[in-house]
Amino acid sequence: MKNLRPIYVLLTLVLMISGGCEKNNPGTNNDAETVSNTLTAGTWRVSYLWESGHNDTDDFSGYTFVFLSGGNVIATKGSSSDTGTWVAVDIKDHDNCNLTIDFPSQNFMAKLSHDWHVIERTTIKVRMVDESGSSGPEYLTFEQN
Repeated sequence: MKNLRPIYVLLTLVLMISGGCEKNNPGTNNDAETVSNTLTAGTWRVSYLWESGHNDTDDFSGYTFVFLSGGNVIATKGSSSDTGTWVAVDIKDHDNCNLTIDFPSQNFMAKLSHDWHVIERTTIKVRMVDESGSSGPEYLTFEQN
């Protein structure tokens, strides 16, 4: 019986490890289709924006964002609104995507105009990074209202 104990321990470890690597855990499937489906399901707010070494989250306080399936994004605050475009595109192994947002206006909405790399997605949050800037990485998080 003592000879079987290491086998049971090994089998238990293998089962524990393989059970923790399930591909479809929430937040790990960041392909373009899943991110698009997440963003088009509801209204969103900017809960974090780090740009050019500054926290610019407050610039977007009170704004609601609606991502339309046709590729438009509408930002609304009270009676004012601004329209931009968005597209999610798979990269590398299709487990991640880039989200390109473009607000052509010259106001502060242009701060969101980047090619963002999605680093986390849940049904209520999408976190992104843009590491192409000369002033270091920039971060954007949308959370569902």
